[in-house]
Amino acid sequence: MQYRTYIIAVISASAVVGATTHADQRLSERPELPEGFQVKPMTWTGLVERGGVEISLDGTIEEVTQHIRAVKKDFTWASLRRDLGVTDTPLRELDTKTNLICDVGGENSLGPLTPNVEASRDKIADMTGACVVEAGPRVCSMITCTYNAAVWLCNDNATPITPACDSLASYVSDIIEACGQDYYHGHRLCRGQEFNSDNFNVIVGWKDHC
Repeated sequence: MQYRTYIIAVISASAVVGATTHADQRLSERPELPEGFQVKPMTWTGLVERGGVEISLDGTIEEVTQHIRAVKKDFTWASLRRDLGVTDTPLRELDTKTNLICDVGGENSLGPLTPNVEASRDKIADMTGACVVEAGPRVCSMITCTYNAAVWLCNDNATPITPACDSLASYVSDIIEACGQDYYHGHRLCRGQEFNSDNFNVIVGWKDHC
């Protein structure tokens, strides 16, 4: 019990310092999103060990992972999934998806390389817990970024949204399938946006600095 309490205290302290720095940096940057969208940090909520208590950490997958590894140096999402008994990625919720459009995500950009988008998708699929985005409308949080291939979760509701993080991987897969067909100097590029009937959407696009 004392060990668990120590983990939560140290992770929380680390998250406050790290998340504030990264959040200030993100808010000062020009968003690589359609005009009118506001960028806010994502909040991850979940367990870091079996039998633990639910905690919340601000930041992308990469930042959340860094906070956890500050006190659990051997932490991986795959090991956490095994520890919690989560073995399967959730089924695609096709009945809740309403529309998909390409060429969205990254102003004046052709888009990131498709293999890097696939790497971002795989990071999301490995996660546990919920990805929380503040109340909207038109509020987006960057979930992850791999070599300029960013994935945003955007909220058009007047209340926060809390989808399971790994459920968002299927949206990225859909965008890859529908929008990953453009070529530039021999490379396959990808960017797009898919909508959910619950008034949120996932955007895949270019980000200058991950």
